[in-house]
Amino acid sequence: MVFKEWWIKRCLLSILKSRNGKNDVALYFDEDSLIFVRSGKYLNDCFAVCLPEHDIEMIQRYISDGSFLIYAGKIQNGIYEYLLKTRYKWQDIISWKE
Repeated sequence: MVFKEWWIKRCLLSILKSRNGKNDVALYFDEDSLIFVRSGKYLNDCFAVCLPEHDIEMIQRYISDGSFLIYAGKIQNGIYEYLLKTRYKWQDIISWKE
């Protein structure tokens, strides 16, 4: 199980660091987690990441629900750097396709 979570985290970090022109990542908020959605042509890749409550509140101050974090491979919000620095706090990472 540990390997699976590690692999999902690596996939999410790869998507967040990609500068491909077709890379669009939106950020949504749930009660105790962040949901990253990478828009695809046919399916969307979704990742839910649990974070401490104070980190989620901090992120909500700088980006609204459903806003693009990355659009056309370009970073759209300065909170991106904070998200990458808090990746060590990410817990219970799950992924699915819609």
